[in-house]
Amino acid sequence: HTRYWRDWSSDVCSSDLASPKWLLLDEPFSHLDLPNKRILQQILQEVADQLHITTLLCTHNPDEIFGWADRVLVVENGKLIQTGTPQHVYEKPFNSYVAGLLGDFFPIPWHIASQCITPKIGTANCKNRMVRPEQVAFHTVPMDSAVPCLIRNVIFAGRSYKVEVDVMDTPMFFYSNRNDWSIGSNGFVTIQNGFCLSDTD
Repeated sequence: HTRYWRDWSSDVCSSDLASPKWLLLDEPFSHLDLPNKRILQQILQEVADQLHITTLLCTHNPDEIFGWADRVLVVENGKLIQTGTPQHVYEKPFNSYVAGLLGDFFPIPWHIASQCITPKIGTANCKNRMVRPEQVAFHTVPMDSAVPCLIRNVIFAGRSYKVEVDVMDTPMFFYSNRNDWSIGSNGFVTIQNGFCLSDTD
């Protein structure tokens, strides 16, 4: 398979027709297994670099843009609703549609956010704050801005474990490399900032 992709890449780069300014790709990885997807991503990047062209990739899979795209354009119902770097759009999504396209998130009720979110800057101006799983930190002992939680489930997720917790009767989850979680045990969580959405404020 690798040789096939390499031969294809050489043919494209050496072709007399290969003088475009744009390379347009519509869901190019949708029917590929993971090894071939990785190979094709690398080949497409090499082609774009060698031909000095801009690549426009249409996809619904955030894994296909993180670490690869310089800029993201999000379209909803035929309208462009947000642009920016992958990191900016991921950390500050315009609305719940954008947030959900790029990864997991869940709401944090105000009575919890006011206690456990750090830093406190801007918290009072956002009554409906959302949080990504990686913004939740678990602690075994009390600490500043931490609230109690109960571990209710642990799910093997391949490269990590999904730890589901109840925080003041509100379900949350985070991912961890640890495999020694005890269902039913207690702990504490803090939350790093989070984000507000235009369609929930």
